[in-house]
Amino acid sequence: MSQDSTATTTIDGVTYEMRMLDPWVANEILHALWKVVGPSLGEMIAAATAGGINKEAIAQIREDSSSLLDRKMDSAMVGSAISGLFTRMDAKQTRVIIEALADKATTDGKHLPAVFTAVFSGKIGNMYAFASWGLGVQFANFFGSIRNAIEWSVQRAAILAEKIGESSSRAA
Repeated sequence: MSQDSTATTTIDGVTYEMRMLDPWVANEILHALWKVVGPSLGEMIAAATAGGINKEAIAQIREDSSSLLDRKMDSAMVGSAISGLFTRMDAKQTRVIIEALADKATTDGKHLPAVFTAVFSGKIGNMYAFASWGLGVQFANFFGSIRNAIEWSVQRAAILAEKIGESSSRAA
């Protein structure tokens, strides 16, 4: 997506249109997010591979064509990862990120910061849905690459675990 192109979504009947962030602003947001998301990423991988890498998990990884991150995950582990996100990111950081996203958005032809309070008062869930969508728009390319790298790493770990298992059985 070029800086001049836009993405559109509707949340709870309100339509938003977003342009791309300046690359340096996006870089600052990405660094802030990575400090928060990095530690929780490991927890999410653990949730996606609950039960560890064993023969059943290896078979599932090889046979299952669905994305690793789309699989059913242990809700306690996912809850822990999400809790970690909120623990590591304070309200000020969250506000800076949401304001940067809002600055690149319009709703009903109005610059979102000008109508932000009216749009989101009493609808904080919609504000977070907007932020989630906005981050997806701004960082789709980056997060897609990370997702692929995570899936590749887990698949390689499964293959390595299988080979180690085969070596141990031959040695015994």
